[in-house]
Amino acid sequence: MDLSKLKDLTLEGRPYKAEILKGIDSIDTDDLSIIFPIHYEVSVYATHDVWTLIVTVNYAVQTNCSRCLKEMVDKVFVTSEFLVTETEEDAKLYSGQTEDEVIIWQKRDSYLDELAMSIVITSLPIQPLCSEDCKGLCPICGNDLNKGDCHCSDQSIDSRFAALQGLFDEE
Repeated sequence: MDLSKLKDLTLEGRPYKAEILKGIDSIDTDDLSIIFPIHYEVSVYATHDVWTLIVTVNYAVQTNCSRCLKEMVDKVFVTSEFLVTETEEDAKLYSGQTEDEVIIWQKRDSYLDELAMSIVITSLPIQPLCSEDCKGLCPICGNDLNKGDCHCSDQSIDSRFAALQGLFDEE
């Protein structure tokens, strides 16, 4: 759907729901794999010559936990708000907004799928966790601490800080 339908959406007064069915191969997501379809919903509110777009995107990524390296699926739900104006002068009235939050619509095709995909790209998880209380891996032996404690010495001290070891010992 292109943004030229904004007035129709506003008159209908209900959100526009859609999904992106296939992936884009050119996105470099490191160890993340976006799971399709991506669902999104757009609500439009009109005030004078400005429209407010509220875009809610719901998607999932296949990745590894950043602490224990276990494979996992991370579900992401993100909402972004954009102002759509017809002229650059109108956009300057909203200079408190960042450049990415103001869209200038000048009778050209701007597709909501592209907007939703840009939200996905900017909201990809940086350090996904399999659970909030994930203990990760032992830095010495590599055992998964979620499965149980290992028997490595907790007393190993980085040689650079060995001189500080007794600093707080009581005499």
